[in-house]
Amino acid sequence: MNSPLTYRYDKREEAWRFLSYMFVHAGVQHIIGNLFLQLLIGIPLELVHKGHRVGLVYLAGVIGGSLASSIFDPRKNLVGASGGVYALIGGYFMNVIVTHQ
Repeated sequence: MNSPLTYRYDKREEAWRFLSYMFVHAGVQHIIGNLFLQLLIGIPLELVHKGHRVGLVYLAGVIGGSLASSIFDPRKNLVGASGGVYALIGGYFMNVIVTHQ
């Protein structure tokens, strides 16, 4: 994929790519899967916590995903919002652990 928004290892100096890759997806299945999980996990988290907190967790996951990929698999191009989705999943499980009685 040759979009100016994708994270590409040969374009690391273009800092916006560490965040903008979440707006480009590899196909319809990819975007539907990300959207489904964002709604399934994000809405309950926003009901318990404020929306801006959940948004910060999401953005941290997106940025963390691109940084981790650039370190551990530096020749990989990235598309999609899966880093943010995984951060929401982690936040959901942390919420369950902390509020478990």
